Amino acid sequence: MKKYQILLIIGLLYNSVTAKAQTYLSEYAEISIITCSPGKDVYSVFGHSAIRINDPATGVDVVYNYGTFDFNQPGFYVNFVKGRLNYMLSKAPFNYFINEYRATNRSVYEQVLNLNAADKLKILNYLENNYLPENRFYLYDFLYDNCATRIRDVFEQSLGTEFKLDYTSLPEKKSYRELLKPYKAQNSWLDLGIDLAMGADADQIAPLKNYLLLPDYVQLAFEKASYKNTNLLKRSGNINNPEEIAKLPESFLSAYVLFWLLFVLIVAISIFELVKKKRLLITDRFVFGFIGIIGAILLFLWTGTDHKVMQNNYIVFWALPTHLIFAFFVRKLQHTKIELVYTWISGILAIIPLLFFFVYPQQLNFAVYPLLLAILLRCFIILKFHARIL
Repeated sequence: MKKYQILLIIGLLYNSVTAKAQTYLSEYAEISIITCSPGKDVYSVFGHSAIRINDPATGVDVVYNYGTFDFNQPGFYVNFVKGRLNYMLSKAPFNYFINEYRATNRSVYEQVLNLNAADKLKILNYLENNYLPENRFYLYDFLYDNCATRIRDVFEQSLGTEFKLDYTSLPEKKSYRELLKPYKAQNSWLDLGIDLAMGADADQIAPLKNYLLLPDYVQLAFEKASYKNTNLLKRSGNINNPEEIAKLPESFLSAYVLFWLLFVLIVAISIFELVKKKRLLITDRFVFGFIGIIGAILLFLWTGTDHKVMQNNYIVFWALPTHLIFAFFVRKLQHTKIELVYTWISGILAIIPLLFFFVYPQQLNFAVYPLLLAILLRCFIILKFHARIL
C-alpha cells in the first residue's frame, strides 16, 4: 500500500517538471505501451499496463498509470469491499517506474508506436485532460474498467475509428473465468477464492475486445494494430528481462488436497457413527457451519456490494447461508420435522450441480466438489438416524 502512496506523491511533484509536455512534443518524442509481467503479490498476479511518453529533446520521460489508488482516501476499506473504490490516473518518472520492476524481477515489454506529431499530441492531450484533478479518478471494475482496459480506451478515443486493434492472435470463445485461470493456477487458494466470489456472469464468453482486461492481451492486440491502414508498431522489445521471472509462491497445502482430505475425514466419521449407532452433532455443526459461512459471504458480495462480477452467484443456492442457523440449532432441531424437511431440501439442492454439472449455469472450482459431497453425506446420515428413531 505504501508503494502507491509514494508513486502518488512522486507523480504530483513530477507534474511541475513535465508541465511543458502538455502543450509541446518535439519531433523525437515517442509514445509506447508498457506491459509488465505478473508479480508475486496478489494484487499483481495479472500483470500491469501503462503508457510511456519519452521525449529526449525536452527531457520528459514519464509513465501514465491508470492502476493507482490512494490508500488514505475516506472509507478506503469499506469502499474496497463494496466495490466502490476509486482508482486514478497518476504519472511518474519512467526511471522510478522501471526500477520497481527491476527490484521485483518482473519483465517489462515496450511497444513503441508509429505516430506522427499531431497524433502524439492528441494522445498527450487526452492523457493530460484525464490527469486533471476533476477527471483522474474512476470507479474501478475488475473485468470491465481497469488499468489495462483504460489503455485500449485512450487510443480508441484519441485516434478515432481509423485506429484498429488486432484480435486475430487472441484465443476465441473464452469465458472471463477461463481468461483469468492461468494467472491463478500457481496458487490454489487464490484460484478457489476468486472462483467462489465470481458469479455466473464470469462464465459468459467474453467479446474479444474485453480480453484486454488483461495486460498480456493488450500487448498482443497492439502487436499488429493499425492506424490509417498502416502498421502502428514501430518497434518492440524487452526493456527489463530478468533471468528469474517472479512467480507466486506455491501453497504448502493446496485447497484441493485439504478439502478432499477433510471429506475423507468426514466419511470416516460418518462410518464410525453408523457402526456405533451414535450421531456426532459436532460433525454437522462443522460441515453446515463452514459451508453456511461461505454462502453468507457470497450472498453479501452479490447483494451488498457493487461488484458486477460477483452478482448472480448460484453457489448460494446450495451453500445456503441458512446452514449457519441450522448448525447453531442442530441440537434443538435433532429428530424434529423441521430438521427432516431442511435435510431433504439441502440434499436436493446439493445434488443438482453434481448431476447436472454439464448444464449448470456456473462453472465450479474442483475444490468445491468435496463440499457438495460432504453435504450429501451428512444429509444421508441425518436421514438414516431419523429412520432409526421413527
